[in-house]
Order: sequence, then structure tokens, then C-alpha cells
Amino acid sequence: MKKNLTLLFILGLTLLTACSNDEPDGPIKPEPPVVVPTEDALLGTWETYYYEKQITVNPGGAGGQERPYQGLRYIDYDGFRSSFVKENGKYIAKDYNLAGNLAFQADFHIKDDTIKYARADKTEDGRDTIIRSWQRVREFNPEKGILMIDQSYYGTTKNDDTWYKITDVKTARNIKTAPTTTEGVTPKKHMIDFDDLCKGKWQIYLFREYENGKIKEAYSIEMTTKLQSTSFKFYVNDKGNKRCIMTEWNDNTEKLVSIDYPVLLIDDVVHLLYKEEVKDEEGNVELEDASIFLWVTSWGEDKTIGSDNFIDYKKSRYAENISITVETKIYIKRILE
Repeated sequence: MKKNLTLLFILGLTLLTACSNDEPDGPIKPEPPVVVPTEDALLGTWETYYYEKQITVNPGGAGGQERPYQGLRYIDYDGFRSSFVKENGKYIAKDYNLAGNLAFQADFHIKDDTIKYARADKTEDGRDTIIRSWQRVREFNPEKGILMIDQSYYGTTKNDDTWYKITDVKTARNIKTAPTTTEGVTPKKHMIDFDDLCKGKWQIYLFREYENGKIKEAYSIEMTTKLQSTSFKFYVNDKGNKRCIMTEWNDNTEKLVSIDYPVLLIDDVVHLLYKEEVKDEEGNVELEDASIFLWVTSWGEDKTIGSDNFIDYKKSRYAENISITVETKIYIKRILE
């Protein structure tokens, strides 16, 4: 089930993005002028609570009409943290992943409305080099503890060379002054009550997938059958840590297998943390931090099944043809024990 959940949405074609809001609106965009922080004003730790990819086809309208597409929410980044610190007279940015491990570090400074980063590295032939990157400040509100930044890049689709621009927009909250704010998120998040989540266990009972709004019936039936043995048992251990036992069918052993995961809960997203084996360029196996994530939407009682349920929702586009949307809905119900 670990592979099913993490790779469920890779269906033969390459998905351009991961997850999406079910509404066209993301965080409320700030009105100009944008308040630009100083390096000192930015100091602190900021936790991502909304991450969106905004897509524009034919940006600038050269040779045709510019077309904005619905933004896609990138669920797996909820909970990542960025710390801006001053050490020995230098301003340093540090990014931490969901497991709390350092993922990126660079010197930073602010020019105009842009945070600029520089970090030392090596070229492939061993020479010293400086890698530079940037993020533009869309909104900075120290009173509300909100920082919104973006970064744009361009690409072409593999099938028909459609030119597009993707703008990654990250909204973060200051963990000291606004640790629980979700301001600007539309529609509002279904905030998870972990104590309630611990009552009974949760089992997948239905899977549905759509391309451009049309259901893929055969695939939906196949995946429903495959996933119906998958369940989640949430609990708090004797050390006060949130945990989840996920049980799934293993095709290789032809048995049900249960794995106990640490849980990181970020508003309406449940992360099950684990280590994933990956190979480096030399073929050596390394362990990387990874997560299985559930976006809890449409929480409530389903009277047709006589049980509480929620929907784990995802929406993506194919890199080969970004005009095609792929939606998946995994229906999960509570079973009282």
C-alpha cells in the first residue's frame, strides 16, 4: 500500500503536479504594494501551510492567447519549515523537511522584492562554485505572521510542445507568532481532530478516478478491489507521540502486512513518515526521508454506509498534455472496534 498510495497517481504518463484544491481559488492574493521585509525582519522559523502551482499556457501571449489554468495544491509540502537566522554576522537560510532534517542551507540577502540565495558547491569535475537561486516576496505581514513567496519557471509539453509557465506559490506562517493560522486559504481547511481520528480504524472502501471529469470506470473498479483491504489505525503511544498502523495487501507475499508509522499532522493533511531507499549516481543505496500523505476533505457522516468518512483527494495534470486533468478520490470510512 505504501507504493500504492505514493505512486497511485502515476498512471503511465508523467504527472506534472501532485495535488490540487477542488476550487479554482488558492490563498487570497495580496493587493499591491507588497511590503518587502528586511533581512532582520525575516528572522525566525516559517512553516508552509499552503503550496500551490499556478499554471499559464502560452505565457505572454506570443503567437496565441495566454490561458491561465486552475492552480494545483501541492499537499506534500505542508509542514516543511524554513528558518532565517543570523550567525556570526551572516544571514543564513535553512530548510527542513517533514522529519525535521536539514534539506537546504544557503546565505541570503534581500534586494527589492526578492530573497536571493547563494551556497557553495562543487562542479562535476571537482571545482568550487556558487549556486544562486531566488524567491520573490508576494506578501509579508509580520503582524499576522504570514510570508508568501513565489518562483516561476518555464517548460514545454512532451506531446505537442505547448509552452507553459509554472509559478510555485508558498504561504508560510511564523511558528512563534502565528503557529495555527490558515488565513487566506479558500476553501477553508477541514481541520483534523486527532483524538477523533483515533476512534476505531479507517478503511478504504471506494476509489474513483476521472480524466477531464469523465470517470475511468474499469480502472476505478480495479483499484477499489485492490485497496479495500487497506486500513489505518491511529493512536498515541506511551511517549505521547502520534502514530498510525497501516495495513495493506502485499502482492509478493500474498499476505496482509502492517507497518507502524510516525504521524505528522498539519491542519488537514496527515503525513506518515518513513525512510525510502534510493540509488545515487554511483548506484549506492541511500535512505531518504519520505511520507505517505492523506488530504482529509469532505469530512462527515455518510448515511449511505452508516459511518463517518472522509475523502483523500488529489488532482494532477500530465506533463505530456497539461490540458488533461486527472482527479482521484479515495473514500475512507470509520470502523468502530
